[in-house]
Order: sequence, then structure tokens, then C-alpha cells
Amino acid sequence: MNLEEYKKRNCFTTPDGYFEQLASEIEHATSKNVAARSKTRSLTQRVVGIMSYAAMIAIVAIVATSIIFNSRNNNLTATIEELDDSEFIDNMLSSYPIDEYTFYCYLTGTEQ
Repeated sequence: MNLEEYKKRNCFTTPDGYFEQLASEIEHATSKNVAARSKTRSLTQRVVGIMSYAAMIAIVAIVATSIIFNSRNNNLTATIEELDDSEFIDNMLSSYPIDEYTFYCYLTGTEQ
């Protein structure tokens, strides 16, 4: 054979009926892989889903706690600032289980 005959010759041939069977073979092979992967993914997806819900609940709890703490802290600060000295002392005496004389001794630095 000469070089010219090799150039004209088709080296790439396929068996008869190859393309008719190719689609069904690919579909069959991929359906097995998808079924095997879907079981693994479903477990992974469940774990990821549970973790994401837990993270969302934790974030909401942190935000709610910080809002409640800040509002209580702001109310306490505003209440203390609104009181004059006599009201503040009366408020403190009613809040703590000490008598007025003990409180006086504490403020003046004298001993009982």
C-alpha cells in the first residue's frame, strides 16, 4: 500500500449498532451510580440540614438574649439616673437587708 491509499482509508470505524445501544448503556450505567450516590447524599443532607437548623436556633437565641439583656440594662440605667439622692438611698435601703444606721456607718466610714 502506498501513502495515498492510507490517506483515503478510514481508520476509525465503529461496530454495527454501536450508537443505537450507546444511549441505553449510558443510561443504565448512570442510573446505578445515581442510586448509590443518593443514599449517601441523603444521609449527608440530613446531617447538614439538622446542623443548619441548630445553627439558626442558636443564632436566634443569642440575638434574643442580647436584646433582652440590653433592654434590661438600659431600663436599670435610666431608672438610676432618674432618681435623686434621697430616692436612690431609700431604694437601696429597701433592696438590701440592712438597717439605716449600718448604712450610715458604711457611708461615713465610722465603726458601729
